[in-house]
Amino acid sequence: MSEDQRLHLQFVQGVITRMNSNSSSMKGWMVAVVSALLALYANSENVYYIWLSVVPTLLFWLFDTYYLKLERQYRKLYNKVAAGDNSIPLYSMDASNEKVCYFKTLFRPIEVGIYLPIMALIVGLGLVEMFY
Repeated sequence: MSEDQRLHLQFVQGVITRMNSNSSSMKGWMVAVVSALLALYANSENVYYIWLSVVPTLLFWLFDTYYLKLERQYRKLYNKVAAGDNSIPLYSMDASNEKVCYFKTLFRPIEVGIYLPIMALIVGLGLVEMFY
């Protein structure tokens, strides 16, 4: 492997690392925003805050999925560059040719395992507060 190919791999790895960091940030921000809304509910006992917390949870789930999709595309690009695929121009950072389904990524175990229980908790809490 040439020095140029190694440098190309480092560039692609840098993007993968940033996408992973962005994905982690989405999870952290979601927890912070939802916690703040539930704290407002606890302070005011207005059920509106519980139901309002569904919106940021869904939005952060969608953003997180977007970053995970990009990360997976760049992993595919990385693997092609590492394998010495001659169809990839040297220093190309274009991963748009790498097909990753957004909706399959949306329901990956890591996404569902984090966001679905939080959504279930929010909806359950909202229903309990509405009917009891």
